[in-house]
Amino acid sequence: MLRRLNAEAAGEFKFVTGEMNARIQQCLDQGYGQGMAGFGSIADVTAMLLPNQPDGQPLVIGLVYEPSGKIQVDALCLTLTDAIAKCAADSPQQTGNVERLVNVA
Repeated sequence: MLRRLNAEAAGEFKFVTGEMNARIQQCLDQGYGQGMAGFGSIADVTAMLLPNQPDGQPLVIGLVYEPSGKIQVDALCLTLTDAIAKCAADSPQQTGNVERLVNVA
């Protein structure tokens, strides 16, 4: 996936795969990812993996926002963590598969 993202990125947005792998490991270690929402975007995103997803079908929830001194990333992470924990506690273990939608980016 990283190779494909890099191949499709404009020259100014290409990245070093090893550095990106380290960034992904950092996100795994801290439990969330935070940064630019996309190539050339002014928006940032804070995102977390949802628990109890089928093998090989990870699902992420994220909050996209315009960077500002009013946005506290730590507070967003706590809010996401709390919401995910409450939803996971209230719902049964995932037993189905995610249906792949045709022609969806």
